[in-house]
Amino acid sequence: MNWAYIAGFFDGEGCLSLHTTRMNISIYQSGAIGEQVLREIGAWLSTKGIESIMYHRNRTDKLSKKELWEVRLNKRASQLKFLSGVLPFIRVKKVLAQDCVRYYTMFPPNNWWMYGTGRIGEENRVVWRND
Repeated sequence: MNWAYIAGFFDGEGCLSLHTTRMNISIYQSGAIGEQVLREIGAWLSTKGIESIMYHRNRTDKLSKKELWEVRLNKRASQLKFLSGVLPFIRVKKVLAQDCVRYYTMFPPNNWWMYGTGRIGEENRVVWRND
């Protein structure tokens, strides 16, 4: 496995999105072979110091009854390492990936949510109601 293979797989089956405060990087596959491929990709990424998480969803409510597997990169440092590795090889998502790298470079981590009461969880969430 190498960066060119990962980049091709990501370009075809991956998802890259940039939101106001974070970036999402995921690769999706279905079925048993897809699970095996994603496990190998996750293991290879970990050898490069890139932390990834594997998610599993049953899709019994969908037309396709196959299980869905996802490798997701959540941490900023892992996302930047991943993008620097695949950028020379990707074609479809190249401009978006370059934009994401520029965004993360221009705006360093903003840990505003870490101050005060800590992470915002269920106990701190504001619920708006029309009573």
